[in-house]
Amino acid sequence: MRSRVKSKTRSVRRGFYRHFKGRYYEVLGVARHSESLEEMVVYKALYKHKNFGHHSLWVRPAGMFLEFVRTAGGGKVRRFAPVTGPEKTRAVKPAR
Repeated sequence: MRSRVKSKTRSVRRGFYRHFKGRYYEVLGVARHSESLEEMVVYKALYKHKNFGHHSLWVRPAGMFLEFVRTAGGGKVRRFAPVTGPEKTRAVKPAR
């Protein structure tokens, strides 16, 4: 018997995103965990991380990537918001 796996990938597209704390990332794609089959978003930092260098690669469960989080001020925002328009130009500047 095959188990069904719900897909969240329709909501996670390749492209540029801003984390709610202000840093920019590029989503490279969606992968599955080899044991649990959980969808994981694969993304690249568009800055130099103090411990991991330029363009470090990261994975995060798709559900967590798409969730809303509370800000210090008590509001709710997306953990990662798609970047478009003029903001996209800032996101894709070379990391220093």
